Amino acid sequence: MVEVAHQQSQRSEGGPLAGGGGGHVPRRRSRDSPRATTAAPIVAQVTADFRHLVATPISAKSLGPYLQGADAAMASALAEALGQGPDNGFLFSGDLTVTGAQQVSPAAATVSLTDTFRAGAGAPFSTRYVVTAVLAQGRWKISWVTACMLVEDSGIVCPGPPPGVPATVPLPYSVTVRQSQSAQVHDLLAPEALAVEPGGDLLVADARRDEILRLDPDGQLSVFAGTGEPGFAGDGGPAVNAEFDDLRGIALSPTGTLYVADSGNCRVRAIALSGLIRTVAKGLCGVGAIALSRSGGLYVTTDSGYVDKVSPDGTVERAAGASGSTSVDSGHITPSTVVLSPEALAFDRDGDLDIWSSEPRAVFRLTPSGTISQVGADVYATSLAGAPDGSVLVATTGGAVERVAARSLVPYLDLPSGRIKGFVTGVPSVSGYEIDNMVVSRSGAIYGDIVDGERYLDATSVFRIQPGGSASVLHVRTPLTSTLPGVGAAGFPTPIYPPPVAARGTDLTACPNPAGLERFDAKATAKARASAALFNSSSSSFYGDLSSSDRSWWPGLFGTWSGDSYDRDTHTVVSVGPADRDTFAAAAAHACGQELVDDSLVIVVGPSPYSNQVSHLYFLDRLGRPLIYFQAT
Repeated sequence: MVEVAHQQSQRSEGGPLAGGGGGHVPRRRSRDSPRATTAAPIVAQVTADFRHLVATPISAKSLGPYLQGADAAMASALAEALGQGPDNGFLFSGDLTVTGAQQVSPAAATVSLTDTFRAGAGAPFSTRYVVTAVLAQGRWKISWVTACMLVEDSGIVCPGPPPGVPATVPLPYSVTVRQSQSAQVHDLLAPEALAVEPGGDLLVADARRDEILRLDPDGQLSVFAGTGEPGFAGDGGPAVNAEFDDLRGIALSPTGTLYVADSGNCRVRAIALSGLIRTVAKGLCGVGAIALSRSGGLYVTTDSGYVDKVSPDGTVERAAGASGSTSVDSGHITPSTVVLSPEALAFDRDGDLDIWSSEPRAVFRLTPSGTISQVGADVYATSLAGAPDGSVLVATTGGAVERVAARSLVPYLDLPSGRIKGFVTGVPSVSGYEIDNMVVSRSGAIYGDIVDGERYLDATSVFRIQPGGSASVLHVRTPLTSTLPGVGAAGFPTPIYPPPVAARGTDLTACPNPAGLERFDAKATAKARASAALFNSSSSSFYGDLSSSDRSWWPGLFGTWSGDSYDRDTHTVVSVGPADRDTFAAAAAHACGQELVDDSLVIVVGPSPYSNQVSHLYFLDRLGRPLIYFQAT
């Protein structure tokens, strides 16, 4: 693969721009070398463009003066998007204000705009965007790719550009979405459980990566256990070479052994201080939460509705839970008759095991003598954690933390999201926050996490609340590529996943390595189409900085990205074709070279019953394996 030679394109509407169909790049200036200009004419003309873009009726003739390459297909797509209503598509949700512009080539400019949406008497909410404009026929017009972003934001698949209409680089984007994405902890895709080591390092079980990661106080992230491949392997050897399937709870013993709920493999495993891993109990399918008593007793929950005790020899015996139904109001319950849906466990100073059950929704207390009682009713909780003073804390769905008292729950901490430094909610209507998983350190600091798509939020964050009440998001400074299985590591398929190479510009953060690339034949095309058909929007936050590198689709990640657990959000394959004909091909060519685009396949997936998302998925074929390296939406 070689960098595209700089060529002067033939003059057409839009001028000498990077070509989607022709694959040209700007001859002299690009996003990397802005050209100074007076912004006022651009702002004035683009403001008028947007005013006409939302006018009705929309026709190719009426759009011609304001939109690059306006034709009947685009006019129809815009009209359909306009009819989606005010809740879909930023263009049609409120008042647009163009606030600034910067010329980036002789005939291309980036334009900043703000969309302000007012819902009833509530406070207005603003979203910011950077779009692109082109100089054509002596006037600045909205670019074709910007119009594509508008219609696809409303769930309408954009038509291809007419012949002779080159695409622009850089691509338009939402500033607000990028800010939200920058607040994501991309290295932590789906935190499922937390533990704090005595030295202050945070251990995170990542369910989507099938790995346990260690985050040190400096923000450096490393792999503590797991290869990233789902499966079962590694017992008797180093935990970093182990395979897990559906990681859930983790718990750290006073001696430093980490107990792991390997739910998909129906077992509890233990990682010693030496780093070696072993199985301590089998036959526990759906094992979830783990709790350790001060005397070393190991208790777990299962999807069957039971709390089980695991003996040192691996024997499993029922501690609480029964099938059927029973009334907890009568007070006549025993460990063998109470019906539970246990979700979280924690021990208190007296050796009592507190159990949060989602149905009935209550906290129960199991004593060492074998009695059980209800200590909190109608509890909407997310997790339990033991505190240094021996009490048990409860994270609630309302965002507050409560403490389990003798007969009820009492307030402990109520920290609004606005007081968490660095916290980004991602949506305007959020007034609180959730702690999906919680652990308390020896110093009394509370660690919690929030996962993208869970509860109220569109972000993934890990944060710490100090005993004094100050709180902040923990920043991860390690690139995700460095925590994926390393090139040359045991089991890593280096020929298929060689390290990415640097990209030009900022539309893509990296480019696929040119090693082993092949042209798509019928068999590889069929494989790529089958993969694209499994695409789902639930896991779109997987990409982060890796959306531009096939290294990101290490099998463990791709297996979850296309797995059955998200099948409700699979989308429809709309089209399959050569990448150089795609609307957004100019960005890939500009970043990685025309040769890569010429060897690539683009599959467009459209809305599903559960999502409006439209995506252009760029595939390459390496050694007969179709791999995604770029997603444009």
